[in-house]
Amino acid sequence: MDVGTMIIMAIALIGAGAAATYMLAITIPQDVMQHAQDHGRFAGLTADIEAESVDVSVRPPVAKPGFRAPDTAR
Repeated sequence: MDVGTMIIMAIALIGAGAAATYMLAITIPQDVMQHAQDHGRFAGLTADIEAESVDVSVRPPVAKPGFRAPDTAR
């Protein structure tokens, strides 16, 4: 199989994937998509993630004065 044929097959495969994605997007009923969005079924989210809070009081570690990183440029 030569390179030209492989390129054409790759483009055809990408086109088929795009067409399949489009067909799924237009054939799934809107109420099903709304129900899935309300319950966090997109991107693996759940409803309880919204209730979690982020602790902003945690600071990133800071190097102590006098600390010298090892010389790795040898």
